Amino acid sequence: RDLVRSRGLGDVYKRQGINAEYGWRNVFDPEYKLVRGRHADGSWSEPYDPTYDDYGYITEGTPWQYSWFVPHDVAGLITEMGGDEIFVSNLTQFFDQHLYNHGNEPGHHVYFLYNYASGWAWKTQSVVRNIIREQYTTGPYGLPGNDDAGQMSAWLIFAGLGFYPVSPGIFPVYVLTSPLYQSAKIQVSPNLYFTVQTYNNSATNVYIEKTLLNGKAYNKGFISHQDIMSGSTLEIYLSAQPNRDWGTEEVPPSMSKMRSI
Repeated sequence: RDLVRSRGLGDVYKRQGINAEYGWRNVFDPEYKLVRGRHADGSWSEPYDPTYDDYGYITEGTPWQYSWFVPHDVAGLITEMGGDEIFVSNLTQFFDQHLYNHGNEPGHHVYFLYNYASGWAWKTQSVVRNIIREQYTTGPYGLPGNDDAGQMSAWLIFAGLGFYPVSPGIFPVYVLTSPLYQSAKIQVSPNLYFTVQTYNNSATNVYIEKTLLNGKAYNKGFISHQDIMSGSTLEIYLSAQPNRDWGTEEVPPSMSKMRSI
């Protein structure tokens, strides 16, 4: 966006960029509330089984898996699915029926999408801990798939630290979850560190009870890149019981809620 502005290409962006940002709606079937192949005349591709993994219009995945690949506009996806409750129900069905494949990197952000539905961030905290426990080990073959460009490992590092970049190319924010570590420091400049301090952490205490940012109560489901780079301290208190009010002050941003440049 900054590059577009600096080169005076705002009109080009409005003509072409907007179509790219919202074009996913053209292949979102309102009957199934999932993505689906579509012909130039507007008709839907037949036959259709959203669990099938060899359609010509999807590479290495299923319609179920790629229906969540709208990281820049999760709020728009929630709207198309029918609201928070249906969105959460579909997302939970996706995991419960083992339709997710952690070995395929384009789905790595899906665990963190619960944070976009107000009152449901606790689900992200639970499923992220589960995937760390079930999919990663310290022995041979400890990664759940090919470590393409290091992403399989990077996911574990971010998840262990307690934050993840769902849409880093557009929004400089990280979606929060419960950290795996008691304490972690990230050097952001020669003499400056971003610190994540966790309290009451255990195998059963996986839910965020409350968070403090630089000593002040913080109830957003994400943290900004600026907060990290300024050397902030994020304190996360965990519990064995989910706190459905945590993260409800503000959900992570989405493209459909942004103003045009």
